[in-house]
Amino acid sequence: MKFLHYLILSILIPGVFADLHAQMVPLTEVVHFPLINTLEDSLDHVDDLIAENAPFSGVDGIYSYGGFSGYNQTSYDTSLIRSLTIPELADTSFGISLEFKLDTLDRQIHPIIVLGLSYRYLSFGTGYDQFKDKDYYYINLNNGSIASIVSGSPDVTMWHQLFIYHSRTRAMTWFYLDGSPVDTVPGTLEDGGFDYNLSNSDFGGAFAYRGLWRHLRVYKADVVSSRFQDNAPSGTFTVSPNPVGVHGMVRIHSNFDGPVSMECFSLNGVKYFERSIRPGTKALEIYDIPKGICILRLGNDQEGYLSRLIVYPY
Repeated sequence: MKFLHYLILSILIPGVFADLHAQMVPLTEVVHFPLINTLEDSLDHVDDLIAENAPFSGVDGIYSYGGFSGYNQTSYDTSLIRSLTIPELADTSFGISLEFKLDTLDRQIHPIIVLGLSYRYLSFGTGYDQFKDKDYYYINLNNGSIASIVSGSPDVTMWHQLFIYHSRTRAMTWFYLDGSPVDTVPGTLEDGGFDYNLSNSDFGGAFAYRGLWRHLRVYKADVVSSRFQDNAPSGTFTVSPNPVGVHGMVRIHSNFDGPVSMECFSLNGVKYFERSIRPGTKALEIYDIPKGICILRLGNDQEGYLSRLIVYPY
């Protein structure tokens, strides 16, 4: 049984996060590395990840040692986790999501995720300001020629959800952390040639990521607003507002030929709730959408499901 996952992403007016004016941009999930005792792409779209000195940690995914990773070398106290080429990262627009849990912060620069191996087109990680004695999140585009510091300090006690959306046509990259927008960075990623890979290391003069990874996903832009697979249910549905407003209510408008179930999941598969929807045109108001990022899907086991990813800022 196939699943069709849509991401309806708020493209924000640069620098005005509180407003949350949106243009709906549909993205389709094309790559999913659960990293739960496997390096395989569960959607069977790209080759397995490569992992060196990176042990599995059960439901906590895969662990990366954060030692020095410069000059394409790994040592006993560092790890290498990387993909082979992911073609969608060369598209005009794409999305990347990752669950991560930081290990101890050690006043060093540690990338959390990097796009590009021989050249760092985009990276998100942690650094340390010795003058303020403070750890921070950083963003680099095009080998550091465009940089930004994210407000707020990294927290090593909890899992985090990172979502990145880049648009070359808009020359902008949007960053969400734990369901909330944290930064927009202007600039177009340079052409990477063959170098469209994801990694835990920038292969330069820095250290590797230190901590746990799980559920690494890549999304591609879908220019068709209502796209179906052969075994998807006959119908459609919309969700608004998305991102969800301060009152936590979303409106679901659906129109299916037969009865369907509506289910809400976290990105790692935990089900929040399930309801039944009768055939025909229906309008529902839902008040129990959890904060963060979740998947709402409608359908049935016989015909498949249509899904959308919902952002509810903290």
